[in-house]
Amino acid sequence: MGLRESILNSPNAGYTKLPFDVPEWSLTKDNATILTMSALDRFVWESERESNNPNISAIFITLILGNEKGEKLFTLDDANEIAKKDWRILDRLVVEGLKANSLTQKDADDLSKK
Repeated sequence: MGLRESILNSPNAGYTKLPFDVPEWSLTKDNATILTMSALDRFVWESERESNNPNISAIFITLILGNEKGEKLFTLDDANEIAKKDWRILDRLVVEGLKANSLTQKDADDLSKK
């Protein structure tokens, strides 16, 4: 396998276990993960953020919340339904997603304005 194929077939950075339970959503440290965004996910998130999408926190959750195998739980189509959920739960998950993806305080502040 050449260098190109090696890079294209390499796994992404992955995910970390959810550091707390979210009983309201039946999420536990054992069945949920916080995903590291791909470059494409990051582009989608930044594009939505720059367009002042009011559902930016929910969109972020669709990009960073995974099951125990590190597979996304949601698609972008789920963002409107997620946005209807308790903001306190979204906030806890967003904070963890920001940490896992090495995003800045400005990123967090931008999300909280939505």
